[in-house]
Amino acid sequence: MNITPSIVILIIIVCLLIAIVIIGLQVTKISRAMSVRKSQSQTVAEEKENAHKEAELIHWVDSQMDKTRAYCKPDFDLRAASELLGLSQRHLTRLMKSHPQYGTFTEYLTQKRLGAACKILREKPFYKVESVAHEAGFSSRKTFQTLFKSRIGMTPSAYRDKSREQEP
Repeated sequence: MNITPSIVILIIIVCLLIAIVIIGLQVTKISRAMSVRKSQSQTVAEEKENAHKEAELIHWVDSQMDKTRAYCKPDFDLRAASELLGLSQRHLTRLMKSHPQYGTFTEYLTQKRLGAACKILREKPFYKVESVAHEAGFSSRKTFQTLFKSRIGMTPSAYRDKSREQEP
């Protein structure tokens, strides 16, 4: 078989075209991989920034709640909190869900109210349990006592007695 120079040139051109296509595919693949890596690093940076903003926001919410002590009103709820804080109910709910210590706004309120109750029991040992419950924002003495015992591990009266023993 006689191979003419034109066939050799044609074979060389076809091989070059195949090589160009293969190189192009590799460049595209590398470019996509670099783009994904860049996107992932931006996503990680954005997630860190968002987490930092959320931490600042939860700190601000907490300080506003402590400053106003609005949670000590028995009728204080998610709607009232969102109005007080200038946040939507949905945003406040998502914020609490993102914070592992709380999970829900109701859990947050319960923790704030129990903290207030503990403080009242230490600072005002002469208060009746029912008065402590009301002042801390609980609507009923029974609910207060049940929650207090399950979360603190003792009754409000036992907590008050224990805190008296620990005073200098």
